[in-house]
Amino acid sequence: MPSSVTEPVTQLLRWGLGLAMIISLIWLIIAATNFWTARRDGGDIADSAAGVFRVLGGAIIASSCTVIAVAVMATS
Repeated sequence: MPSSVTEPVTQLLRWGLGLAMIISLIWLIIAATNFWTARRDGGDIADSAAGVFRVLGGAIIASSCTVIAVAVMATS
């Protein structure tokens, strides 16, 4: 593919990844706060911990997908 096509798409993917990471950070803070509150009050820690791991898993998936998409575009 010509660079006039891949450069804007790559830039768009990087902006999307940045936005996804900001959203993931916000949700991670919320999930960690829920975990801390549950631990402090003697609530269900397992559900709160699962929320933290869901956010981390989503961030890993988002970053992996972006890296794969950029690599595929570079080889096309």
